[in-house]
Amino acid sequence: MTNAERYRHLAACVVPFTESGEIDREGLEAQVAELAETGLMNGFVVNAHAGEGDSLTYEERMQVVEIVARTAKSHGLLTVAGISPYPDTTEGAIRVSRDSLERGADASLMMAPCWFSWGIDGPLVRKFCEEVLEAVDLPMLYFVMGAYSGVKYTAEVVREICQVPGVVGVKDTTWTTASFENNLHGIRELDRDVAVLTGNDTLLFYNFLAGADGTLLIFHTLCPDLIVGMFNAVKEGDISAAKTLHEKVDRLARVLFEPPMINMVPRMKAALYLSGKLPSMAVRAPLEVPGEETLGRIRKALEFAEIEVKNA
Repeated sequence: MTNAERYRHLAACVVPFTESGEIDREGLEAQVAELAETGLMNGFVVNAHAGEGDSLTYEERMQVVEIVARTAKSHGLLTVAGISPYPDTTEGAIRVSRDSLERGADASLMMAPCWFSWGIDGPLVRKFCEEVLEAVDLPMLYFVMGAYSGVKYTAEVVREICQVPGVVGVKDTTWTTASFENNLHGIRELDRDVAVLTGNDTLLFYNFLAGADGTLLIFHTLCPDLIVGMFNAVKEGDISAAKTLHEKVDRLARVLFEPPMINMVPRMKAALYLSGKLPSMAVRAPLEVPGEETLGRIRKALEFAEIEVKNA
């Protein structure tokens, strides 16, 4: 099995909270089980942006890994742990990777230390990845973020990352078709088994046409059937069917992922609540639940995509 096949479609889980702000364990387990039962997912990602990893304590992050890994394994699926180094050092990345492995993670999604926003080059990032992988035997997907993160990932830097043994894939969330395709072509030239997964929720149709190996998306928590259906239609050459699905997905994406991106998770939680997939819209401050005007736009987008609105 290639890495493209192993990590084809990964859902980035949201973490439901109770109204008092605690992690809703049963709600998290139910989310994973429901997605697993679709038969469309290869696994789940936790503790990244979708899962409000930066709003969780260290122990809460480890609890989330444990909860999701237990549920995912019962369905024969993978758990990928988001690694936000704590502290922001190589040793911090090693610590989080090791602890996530012990809690049941099958792979990591490596996120840049904050120091990388000061400026990076390929050898620096490559050394960082090599040292983490030498210390912890946990396959690594690398999170290639866009300009919004403050880290500038050129195609050359991405190529350096993908030459490291143990790097099995990248999540590209650079938010432009040009950047995605530059990274895709650069990785293909290496002739290594590295999965190129799109995280560009607003560009899925175009990334699929370009040749993405798969997806790593918070969007899967809402409409995995539409997204995987579009991916498969493109692979089969049925562009007309893919375009029809794209129109539904695109209407949702334009509402859920419009700037500023700090509102992305609250909007997605609202969509999940309105569609009956989440028991609450609760987030932790400074994130805020969307106002009525935004909720109205989300309802209309759900209806256009033919997703039933179950909660007012």
